[in-house]
Amino acid sequence: MNQKTTQAAVMACMERMHKIRFWQSPNGMAPGECKLLSMICRLERENGVAAVSELCKMTGMKSASISRTMNALEQKSMIERSIDPKHRRNVLVRSTAEGKEIDSALQHEMCRYWDAVFARLPEQDVTELLRIWNEIMDSMEAVVKERADAESEGTE
Repeated sequence: MNQKTTQAAVMACMERMHKIRFWQSPNGMAPGECKLLSMICRLERENGVAAVSELCKMTGMKSASISRTMNALEQKSMIERSIDPKHRRNVLVRSTAEGKEIDSALQHEMCRYWDAVFARLPEQDVTELLRIWNEIMDSMEAVVKERADAESEGTE
């Protein structure tokens, strides 16, 4: 397979995976709202609180986009926002009890989904898939870092 064919095949696989609906979104939530709620809950478990700046870094999204999604989550009583008392420019986000409950249900459903998917494959194939996937991710991160380093060298 030549390089262009390989790239097209990889892009087609990624697009196909992106289109698969892993779960039904609860309470009329959009998929982006589910993802952001899960990130907020994960940051809370790790750090006790989620900062909007941290969410921007994690997602690569601009704060305006995150703010729109947070508005929707706030209207659905899934999250609460507050000003960081230590750094008044920072906005902190916490999930509500309802938000935590929805996230827990989402995580449970996602685990059930992947269990069903992996049950259809031999264990050695899953192990090999994860090994290769991690190699690809390492390569992708290295290329992004190299490009960022080259850009910063060019602007100095």
